[in-house]
Amino acid sequence: ADGTIRVFDAKEGRMKKSFIKEHTLDITSISFNPINDYIVSASKDRTAKIWDGVTGGSQFTLRGHTQPVTAAVFSPDGKLVATGSADNTLKIWDAATGQMKTSFDAGSKEVTSVTWSSDGKYIASGGSGGAVILWEMPAGIKVAETNFKAQVNSLAISSDVQYLAAGGADKKIILWSIETKQVAKEFPAHEADVT
Repeated sequence: ADGTIRVFDAKEGRMKKSFIKEHTLDITSISFNPINDYIVSASKDRTAKIWDGVTGGSQFTLRGHTQPVTAAVFSPDGKLVATGSADNTLKIWDAATGQMKTSFDAGSKEVTSVTWSSDGKYIASGGSGGAVILWEMPAGIKVAETNFKAQVNSLAISSDVQYLAAGGADKKIILWSIETKQVAKEFPAHEADVT
């Protein structure tokens, strides 16, 4: 919680590099791009940063959120970054320039989780009030919205883009059909929040 990014070798369990501390508050989310040469970080300091994964240098600071940035993730092709924030917005950034391309209003609750579908067609955002929104890209059209009744901490879209999984403060994992826009299955398997 010191604002530093460290990259570890998963096989050996040792730190490979430490990035210059540039975030002024806690880092809330980290994601690699598809070919692992760039990293995006989100922070409570209301920014996200794109880092060169090889040198550790900061490439761009993504400014535009007015509250802590809670999630940041690259698109499947690595050309875009999606960020979610406690300011109730989802923003899309050009990963090559650091420029904001568009911003979507995610409703009255903070965005706590963001994920892209493997084909890049959808982004899903989850919120503190349990709202999950499925956005069709690149237009950012809201194609579905549902409420899971508790804060959503984690989202994943299946590789075949058939299902969206959401986990959160209700200790459940909810599997939602993207085609039917209905709950397909619930997994009440945890004793604490799903993160």
